[in-house]
Amino acid sequence: MYDPLAIVLLAVVGLAASIHSAVTGFGGPVVLLPVLVAVFGMRDAVTILTVAQLFRNASRARFNRKDISWPVVGWFSLGSVPAGIVGGILFAKAPLPILTRLLGAFLLLVVVYRHIGQPNEHRMKHWWFTPIGAVGNFLSALVGSVGPLMARRSSPSGWSRGLTSARRR
Repeated sequence: MYDPLAIVLLAVVGLAASIHSAVTGFGGPVVLLPVLVAVFGMRDAVTILTVAQLFRNASRARFNRKDISWPVVGWFSLGSVPAGIVGGILFAKAPLPILTRLLGAFLLLVVVYRHIGQPNEHRMKHWWFTPIGAVGNFLSALVGSVGPLMARRSSPSGWSRGLTSARRR
């Protein structure tokens, strides 16, 4: 049985992460992930977050279906599906201490990257989404979410703002 205080903390952080994600369009899972790890452990936390992300992204696609660029989806899927499978297999087989260190390093990298990384200022060719999808989904399978890193690289690519951000500027 889980500690009631931990469940309350999870609910509060979940709400805060949801609000953050609704305003910025990304980042909610990265806020929620450390609390999920503290409450459920590394393997369960990433699994829970992955299922939540599946529903989150499906609903985002549903609401923005008129703005979806199907060629981009195809190129992205070409890299992301096989890389996600490989990442999932590694996640299932990797020793827990290595996964925990990888998650910690990733969360620190996200903070640093948000302060020094430059957003992508040019329109990318569609084929670039194959390696972007591969790297993003491979890392997502290992650490749960790479949204803040992906959003900076893919936002001016031809996807609408509705797909990459909930904000209307």
